[in-house]
Amino acid sequence: AHTYAPVALDLGGAHQAENMAVAVRIVEYIMRGQAAPIEALSSVGRLAGLRARQEWIVADPTRGASAAHPPMLVDVAHNPNGLAALLRSVTGLGEVFAPGLGTGSVHGVEERASGMPGVDVPNGLRGDVGSSVRPGSPVVVFGCMADKAAATMLRMVAAAGFSAFMVDLPSSRAMPVAELVQCAQTEGVHVVGAGPATQAYAWVRQLGEDVSAVLVTGGHEVCARWIPVNESYKESTRV
Repeated sequence: AHTYAPVALDLGGAHQAENMAVAVRIVEYIMRGQAAPIEALSSVGRLAGLRARQEWIVADPTRGASAAHPPMLVDVAHNPNGLAALLRSVTGLGEVFAPGLGTGSVHGVEERASGMPGVDVPNGLRGDVGSSVRPGSPVVVFGCMADKAAATMLRMVAAAGFSAFMVDLPSSRAMPVAELVQCAQTEGVHVVGAGPATQAYAWVRQLGEDVSAVLVTGGHEVCARWIPVNESYKESTRV
């Protein structure tokens, strides 16, 4: 194995550095033990990656209070391994995202009064749907497909101490939002709302500065809905 000068990798997550290291070793193997070309390493450092891979969406401060929202970290993690990598990265962000993530000592979220968005789910679900964000709780917007390991992922969300808004996705493959809410509550997630991505986005904006950042995850579909909603909102507030 060869050693190389440091390369700045413009991709989010420690797992991306691990992926690059594996790729370099594969190149060395193909080249029969020779070092990977420096030009190749430099080009990898310029990769920007795909949308919604630990992508930050931040408010434009030049547009004033009407365009304000908490920073949002959007990632398509759609299985337990992907979510585990994402949560490891989030934990490493420290005060930028949620200090003490998973310990119950997270700061940056104040107790909210009632008035969270309406929850369009059937009666009979356990009673904390539509309640306020827990003090000190990190926040996640979550939606996933019915064939994914939802219970396992939601168990991880609960263990990290998130308050969650469940997204109703308009796809025949998606887990119906009522089932998603019930699964989340069974796994111990504090569910604060449920509805379409537009409603979730409005809820996140309502949080304002009461939360340091919001995680949006669970799969490609929820991120594919979230990013256009954000772009549309940015256009509507353009001055």
